[in-house]
Formats: sequence, C-alpha cells, structure tokens
Amino acid sequence: MSSRSIVSPILANIFLHYVIDSWFAKISKENLIGQTGIVRYCEDMVFVFEMKADAKRFYDVLPKRLNKYGLNINEAKSQMIKSGRDHAANLAKQGKKIASYNFLGFTCYWGKSRFGTTWRLKYTSRRDRFTEKLKGLRNYLRSQLNTQDKTQTLSQVIRVIR
Repeated sequence: MSSRSIVSPILANIFLHYVIDSWFAKISKENLIGQTGIVRYCEDMVFVFEMKADAKRFYDVLPKRLNKYGLNINEAKSQMIKSGRDHAANLAKQGKKIASYNFLGFTCYWGKSRFGTTWRLKYTSRRDRFTEKLKGLRNYLRSQLNTQDKTQTLSQVIRVIR
C-alpha cells in the first residue's frame, strides 16, 4: 500500500481554497482597481492583473498572507511579468518577445494565432523536462538492448509510447 493517501492532496486543496482562492476573490473586489484572475492547480498558481499597481500591491501582500498560515513563496519560481496581447504586439514591432513562464509542466508564451491575425497565449511541453525524459529513455534502451531479448524490450517501449 502506498504511503501517500488521497486525503492529503484533498485536504491541501481545501486549505488553499480558504488561504488563497477565497481571500483573492475578496481582496480583488474590495482593494484592487482593475480586473484580476487566478489559475490554481494544487500549490501551483498564476495570478493575472489588468493594472500594474494592483500586481505590485498583491505581490507585496501575498508573502504575509502565506506566512500567517505557515507557508512561504518559492522565490526562485516566482516572478512578475508584463503580459497580454497589446504588450506582445508592441514588443513584436520592436523585434522583442514577452518573457515566457513555466506552469504545470508547460512553458507558456505569447504567439500569433494560427492565421496570424491576433496574439494569444500558447503553451508547449517544458523543454528541460522533455529532454530529461528522452535521455532516460535513451539510457534505458542502451542498457536493455544489450540483452538477449531485444524484441521484448522494444515491444515494451512501443506499448508505453502508444
């Protein structure tokens, strides 16, 4: 039996709903001027703000809120970036790109729509994680293909890939 219980992530999600989600909805209505939004999956979250001043105020208050409940921000994974269609279009005219960010195993970035008419948020698998998985597969194949039964090894790999 696994030592990890399904109850633990459920309780953590309930806890973060109170600590983050409900609180963010409340302060967005009462204290912030522009439109706001949050995308959260477990302990990973992205906050969006229409107004830069709102983002700065929130970024200053968030660590205090988390500390109140014994939590903290991972500074290495936290950043404030300017984003949006208009900003992407303006930077493109200057030959620059908006900074990308990683969220839930994906790299999120701004790019042109399929028909090239508008800017939209796009995502792709994180290159570093994908490369690491490929290296692991290569090492596995090298070690296993030196065995007698190469056909069985390749069959197992093909089954996993499909």
